[in-house]
Amino acid sequence: YGSWTRGVAYSPAGNILATTGSDKALTLWDAITGSRLAVLRGHDAPVWSVAWSPDGTMLATGSGFYASGSGDTSVRIWGF
Repeated sequence: YGSWTRGVAYSPAGNILATTGSDKALTLWDAITGSRLAVLRGHDAPVWSVAWSPDGTMLATGSGFYASGSGDTSVRIWGF
């Protein structure tokens, strides 16, 4: 992976693993095969947290140490 992993969350169905880290990206992995599905960029600092919506259609990522969870103090919502 090449980066410090800081946030990890399985999708509600358990088939996708979302990770965040010091690479400033959200990475999606196939939880069965371990293959990388996508790398999504949008933060300007390491991303500290990630959470799925209950229905698995959205992810929230945060960058900063306070409410947002990311160094750039932003929260991003990713829709699928």
